[in-house]
Amino acid sequence: CSCAVALEYELSPNPNPKDNTIDILSGDIGIHSDETFENFGAITVHDGGTLRNLAEMDILFDEDGGGGGLSTITIEVGGLLENSLSSKMNFDSISNFNVSGTVDNEGDISADWSMQLAVGSQFNNSGILTNKQGATFRGTFVNTGSVVNATPFNDTGGFLQLIGQFT
Repeated sequence: CSCAVALEYELSPNPNPKDNTIDILSGDIGIHSDETFENFGAITVHDGGTLRNLAEMDILFDEDGGGGGLSTITIEVGGLLENSLSSKMNFDSISNFNVSGTVDNEGDISADWSMQLAVGSQFNNSGILTNKQGATFRGTFVNTGSVVNATPFNDTGGFLQLIGQFT
C-alpha cells in the first residue's frame, strides 16, 4: 500500500519553516504542549488537519520588522483547532483569527484584533472566549462557557456581530 501516514509533531521548533509559516496538512496533527510558543507568522490548518494546543500560544505581530508581518491563524474548511482545558491562545496586537472549519475551545482564547467565522464554520466554546476588538460570527457558535466582550483595563466593549446561529 502506498498510503500516506499521518504525522503528529510538535510545533516548536517549526516543523516546516518557509516564509515564517506553519502548514498543518490533511491527516496531520500539530501539537503545542511545552512552554509558551510565540508565533510571528501564519499558521494554516488545512482540510483534514488538526492544531492541538495544550499549553500557551501567543500569536504576535512582528513589530520589529523581522519579516514576519501580520500573524494569522487560519482554520480552513475541514480543519480543526482544539484548545484544551487549562490552555491559552492569545491573539495579540493586530493578529487575525480566521475560521472556516471547527474550533473546540475548552481553555482560554483571547483576541485583541479580528476574529472572523465564515458561513459553515463551527465554534464550540466551553471555556473562556474574550473579544477585545472586532469579531464577526457567520457560522454556528455554541457557547456553554464564558464570552467576554470587552477590552481589559477600560471595560469598553469589543464589536461582536452575530450573523450566524448562536446557541
